[in-house]
Amino acid sequence: MSRTKWYALALIVIISVSAVTVWWLFVPKTPIQPGVELRVITRHDPTLQLKIEQAFLASEYATNNSITSIAWTQPNMMFWPQVIPTFQPDVAFGGGPTLFNQLYDQGLLAVLNSTKILAAIARVNDTIAGVDAKGKNAEDEYIWVGSAISSFGFTINKPWLQTRGLPFPTHWENLTSDEFGQFLPTTPTIAMGNSPGTTSNTRIYEIILQKFGWVKGWEVLTRMAGNSRIELGSTETQSQVETGVTGVAMSIDFYGFSTALRNPDCEYRIPVNGSIINPDPIALCTTAPNKEAGEAFIDYILTPEGQSTWLDEAINRLPILEEAFQTAVGQTRDDLYLFYNNSVDNIGIDFSDPLALSYEYSLMYYFEAVLTNAQSDLQSCWSKLVSAYRNMLINEVEFGNYAAQMAAPVTWDTETFTEAYAISINDQMGSSDSFRALMQSDWTAAAIAQYNAVEALIPP
Repeated sequence: MSRTKWYALALIVIISVSAVTVWWLFVPKTPIQPGVELRVITRHDPTLQLKIEQAFLASEYATNNSITSIAWTQPNMMFWPQVIPTFQPDVAFGGGPTLFNQLYDQGLLAVLNSTKILAAIARVNDTIAGVDAKGKNAEDEYIWVGSAISSFGFTINKPWLQTRGLPFPTHWENLTSDEFGQFLPTTPTIAMGNSPGTTSNTRIYEIILQKFGWVKGWEVLTRMAGNSRIELGSTETQSQVETGVTGVAMSIDFYGFSTALRNPDCEYRIPVNGSIINPDPIALCTTAPNKEAGEAFIDYILTPEGQSTWLDEAINRLPILEEAFQTAVGQTRDDLYLFYNNSVDNIGIDFSDPLALSYEYSLMYYFEAVLTNAQSDLQSCWSKLVSAYRNMLINEVEFGNYAAQMAAPVTWDTETFTEAYAISINDQMGSSDSFRALMQSDWTAAAIAQYNAVEALIPP
């Protein structure tokens, strides 16, 4: 081909490309809408996050609101007030009523008042098993709604207990006995979670304090801690009973269900007249950059399809809507449906969430100071006391008296850790690192001195 023809062909190509370019620039085009990223702060683990994300993004609730992805964050609950303003989530999902009431008081949760969200909330009964399934502010406006329910108790490893001749516990008091302390100091029989690291175990401790009263409740917790390994959080605590390190572990129900599925030697139990049903909240954050997306997510979670996600065998949660058991997944979970009915029929204790909220920070950090940080001294005192009683060096009355002295709320300077005092410093314990560190230091020192003093009185 001649050079002239090459030039002509090149000119034709250039003209054609230019024409197409001009057409593209001026032809009317539908704008491309970027997908919406939903942001969620949660206490739920990655397994649940993945299941919920897959189901929600495939639903019309996501499609109709152009939601194409979910960004999750899962910080420790104590850091939520700091994380929410920076992460700016649309939704807060899971963590317990007390946490959500605190978040609202701190201005981090929005009132749920749109027509769409009120219709979703209306699907949930106002109460379940005698407790409120929805949270309200002083103006009677909704601030959160339960998305699942939980009970609180303990998981037992039956062969572990049988091998050591220990009874299967049915009450909290069983876990405070000398029987469960007879293998100390080498073999603790129970696993408990350090209160600041686990909302579920903290709720158990609040249940015990309200069931037995402040002074007796701390005696129950202290004697249990004497018989225990204290782990950082609820996952670590549950692992101890599942793997046969201990015979009992403090448990929220779905941890107990999952453990029993993985290890049939284990069984979850609700202590007789010693638990409550707790709704697991979902709410809209005041930081929500995509309020409509957040509302769509809450709406979906409160449908039978959304609720059925809780029933997955990798999750094993109890939904708040019974209709979840009428779905395809629900029809396969007769085991959970039986436990659902047993749970909602359970006669729980008379529990006050406002009271628990009024001293929660104080409880968490006092527990850590006197039971976790001073556990070596506590266990030394308790094991000596158990040994003296089992060897008949002291009688039952003396055993009870020593135990009460050992476990009494500590006194330091001129103060005693009464319920009223715990309430009076609760806000500072939650907001001031320096104040919290000072108080914990005083409490640990006072507890160690108290344990050592009682141990010195016990016959050798």
